[in-house]
Amino acid sequence: DHVASDPVVDNSVKPAKKGIASSKAILLFNTGDASIGTAMREGGISKIHRVDYDVTNILFLYNEIKTIVYGEWRIIPRYARS
Repeated sequence: DHVASDPVVDNSVKPAKKGIASSKAILLFNTGDASIGTAMREGGISKIHRVDYDVTNILFLYNEIKTIVYGEWRIIPRYARS
């Protein structure tokens, strides 16, 4: 069984949903947001099971990063929010 070292990841959560965020760069011009938070919003995820990254790089001229978040939606009680 895999034990996550990242405090954001919770292995007790089921990977019921998937969210993807991406960013692209050509030479020095970047666009997009490949953050974990953006991927969570895109997939409607509140609890993370795992995070995968897919990176494409062509001769350092073109770069694409995809962040793929797997998890589920859980309602967080009002008293537990910070």
